Amino acid sequence: MNNSRTRLVTILIASAAAAGCAPSDWLDRDRDVGNVRQSIEGADVSGYLHVMHDLAAEDPATQAETFARVDDAFNRSPTTTNRLRLALALGTPGHAGADAERARRMLTEVLAREELLLPAEVELAELQLEFVDQWLLLTTETRQLETRYQRDADVDRRRLEQQLAGAISENRQLREALTEAEEKLEAITTIERSIRERSDADEQRGNDERP
Repeated sequence: MNNSRTRLVTILIASAAAAGCAPSDWLDRDRDVGNVRQSIEGADVSGYLHVMHDLAAEDPATQAETFARVDDAFNRSPTTTNRLRLALALGTPGHAGADAERARRMLTEVLAREELLLPAEVELAELQLEFVDQWLLLTTETRQLETRYQRDADVDRRRLEQQLAGAISENRQLREALTEAEEKLEAITTIERSIRERSDADEQRGNDERP
């Protein structure tokens, strides 16, 4: 994956350097599918780079403005260029409009008609598709780990709840047993006191009856 991203950056930088014109000019330009090969120049690839760079920026305002322009251009004119540009934008993580699933779908559709693209655009789309696939794979693995963690946490929580319930029940039984023992002890104490008092009374009565 790292090699693919390195190749991607190398291609984009080389294309941008060779173009010699502003990416913003390309960003605002539409084209017909019929003359795609005639209108694409190196500046087009630098435009892709410009869009992806702005979407990877830390400024949310720049990200939102850039994605809105790309999305609006596609909605107004869903040409191959605008479709690829939106697919690349969707496949660039770190901004609110990122959508790996949609990016993969659109990149696959664009590559299905790669005869409308320049070789650099084809390789760019393929590399981005590879990146998006890895992104989705990692997302899936993360969700599986989260699900497994949640399941394990639920199991641990149920086990702790059962242990707590068992401890509470055992504590209640101990309290009941203690209460019962205290009641028995009190009864024995009462009986012993009664016997002692009766014995003392008999002894006193015996003393009183002596001459």
